[in-house]
Amino acid sequence: QEFLNAAYQKGNQEATYYLGMLSVSQGDKDKGKKYLTKFVSKGSGEYLQTAYNTLAAMAIQEEDYSAAEEYLSKARASAKGAAAQELSRNQMILMEKQGMFGEALTIAQDYLKQYPEDKAMKREYRFLKTRDAIAKGYLWGRRQPEWRSYRKRCFRCGSHESSGDFE
Repeated sequence: QEFLNAAYQKGNQEATYYLGMLSVSQGDKDKGKKYLTKFVSKGSGEYLQTAYNTLAAMAIQEEDYSAAEEYLSKARASAKGAAAQELSRNQMILMEKQGMFGEALTIAQDYLKQYPEDKAMKREYRFLKTRDAIAKGYLWGRRQPEWRSYRKRCFRCGSHESSGDFE
């Protein structure tokens, strides 16, 4: 870390990135965010997408969704390989956290077309399908009634309305 600090003092951009990632991995997210923000402000570098993705993940954890979307959109411009995979995953999480299940489902579908071996995303996809169906008011292939207007029937005979208290 002393070597990184010395290189950082001399203005080395890679040292700024590594200090940010090291701080995040050690649990000092504020310090890590400071270094990574400084790194991405220069606008170039081999690790730019990873830095943006890390900043987006931290913003999602802090529930700062507008900042997360900004970081993700900047990173998407030139993402490739593993960085693109992680970026897609974080974008899906961002949409899910905002309750935008349809958009999250679309991102998950696109992700699974590119990375069909990802078992964790397959589970997430199944979860998102149910959340999206519930959000749209569909379940088990048919539209469900609005709960406010739903009339409860007697659970024993079904012929008359019930107060819902199963006496």
